[in-house]
Amino acid sequence: MKKITAQKRIWIAAEWLSDNDTQWWFFANMQKANQGDKQISLVGNAKWYNENDRKSLPGHMLYVFKTFCFAVRLTWVAKRNDIIFCWNQLPALIAATLLRLTFSKKKIVCQNFLFRNSGNRFADALRRSLYNFALKYKHLYLSLQNESLFDYYKDNCRLALKREKTYFIGDCLPDDRVPPTAASAVIPEHKQYIFTGGEANRNWKLVMTIAQRLPEFQFYCVARKRFFDQQLNIPANVTMFWDTSLEQYFQLLLQCKVSFIPIKDPYNPAGLLLLFDSVLSGKAVLSSDTPFLSPYFGKYQERLVFSSAEDAVTKIKELYHAEDIAEVNAHLRKNIENQTPSAYCAQQLEKLYQLSEIN
Repeated sequence: MKKITAQKRIWIAAEWLSDNDTQWWFFANMQKANQGDKQISLVGNAKWYNENDRKSLPGHMLYVFKTFCFAVRLTWVAKRNDIIFCWNQLPALIAATLLRLTFSKKKIVCQNFLFRNSGNRFADALRRSLYNFALKYKHLYLSLQNESLFDYYKDNCRLALKREKTYFIGDCLPDDRVPPTAASAVIPEHKQYIFTGGEANRNWKLVMTIAQRLPEFQFYCVARKRFFDQQLNIPANVTMFWDTSLEQYFQLLLQCKVSFIPIKDPYNPAGLLLLFDSVLSGKAVLSSDTPFLSPYFGKYQERLVFSSAEDAVTKIKELYHAEDIAEVNAHLRKNIENQTPSAYCAQQLEKLYQLSEIN
C-alpha cells in the first residue's frame, strides 16, 4: 500500500461525537489500518449535536447552522490536496459547495450519501439543485454500498453523479455488535415466534397485515414508541416491546424462529444491524428487497427476500419449518464476516491513498 506523502493529510470529519459513537471506532480502526502513521487526524466537536435539535423547525434550522459552521471549519483546517473524509453527507456537501465557490483543490470523500424524494415537487427540485451544485465540485468523491444505489440516484433522482468519482464498499459489522450465546436467553423455547424490531423505516403496517394472515404464529416486535404509528390496529397474536434495552432485544431475538425485516422505504438505509445480529445468532431471516440488505443474501436471495405481503406469508411459513437454516446462515455469515471493521477501514484507506495521488 502506497504511503501518503508528508505534506498530505487525511481528515476524518466527525461532526457529532459521544463516548460510544460509531465515528470514534471508525477513527480508531483507520489509525490501526494506517499502522501508526500520523497523517490521519480527527476533526470534530464532542457532544455538539443534540438529537432533540431536529424535533422542531427552529431546532432543525439550528442543526443546519451548526453543520454549516462545522463545514466551514473543515475547509479551514484542511490544506491544499488534503483529503476530508465525511461520515455524513450534509457537512460534505456544504464543504464541497464552499470549496467550489472558492476554486479550491481540497478533496472530499462523502460516505453514507443519501437522497430521497419527499413527494413535494418544489422542495425536491430545490434540494436536487443544491445537491447537484455540490456534486459538480470536481474534487468531491462518493463512497456507496453498491452500484444499484448509484443507478437509482443518477436515473431516478436525476443527480449529477459520475462513476469515475464514485467507489463502492459494503457496510461493515460494528465492533460492539456481538450477540450473546443462545444459552443466555431466558425466554422458554416453547414460545418460539416471529421476531422483528428496529427504530426508523420499519413497515409496521405490513407487519400487522401479515400477522393477521398468520394467526397460528406469534409475533414479538421491538419498536421505539416515537417512531410507531399509534393508530395501527395490533392483532392479538402480536406482542409489542417498547424502547427495550440492547440486552432485552438480544434475549427476544435469540429465541425466535424467524427474524423478519420489513423495510418501508428501500432506498433509506435500515435493517443492517438486525440482519447482522440475526445471522450471527443463527436465525432464519426474511427481508425486504433493498440495495442495502439484498447483496448479503447471495445465492439465497430469492428465498430470503420477499416482494409482497402474500410472498412474505408464504416464505415465513417455509422458513419457520426449514431444516437447513444452519447451512443458509453459514453462507450469509461469510458475506458478513468479510466486512469486519478492520477490513472495511483497510478498503477505505486504500481508496484514500489512491485519491491522494490524483492531482
